[in-house]
Amino acid sequence: MPASADDDVLIRLPSSPLRRWALMLLVALFAAIFLQVGVELPMERPLVKIGATLLGLLCIWQVIQLWKAGGRVIELTATELRENGTGRVLAQLEDIDRIDRSIIAWRPATGFLILLKQPSRRWATTPGMWWRVGRRIGIGGITPKLEGKAMSELLAEMLRSRAEASSDPKAG
Repeated sequence: MPASADDDVLIRLPSSPLRRWALMLLVALFAAIFLQVGVELPMERPLVKIGATLLGLLCIWQVIQLWKAGGRVIELTATELRENGTGRVLAQLEDIDRIDRSIIAWRPATGFLILLKQPSRRWATTPGMWWRVGRRIGIGGITPKLEGKAMSELLAEMLRSRAEASSDPKAG
């Protein structure tokens, strides 16, 4: 479903160009190390040689994905959390159980964790921006810390308002 008009977007979470470039350089360095290990290992260790080469190629693929994710922005509307570059809906607000911003949460750096009511059957990601596994969606990584915090607070407030409205006997 394509993104609707801009006026219904409550907040946007872009990628930070500096963080994206730093991550691309780091992953490219890992690719170079793995590929060099794959080339220089003796043939007596073929599984290690093949494994290092495959990891190097995986790192190169990840750098390409990070490059493509450059202009993408995560948008929060009154009904959904979506990615504007692809139009992919990360979660409908009605499917979100809670937000976890705690220090011990398994979440991206500078980001937050969304716990869904129902698990997703597939893994999905935009490298550095978000990932989804089971009931968890991690938002953040190469996104600016302040914008990520603002989005998580607004989302938490929207969920709190929804919970209060559904528990209010006069609302029904």
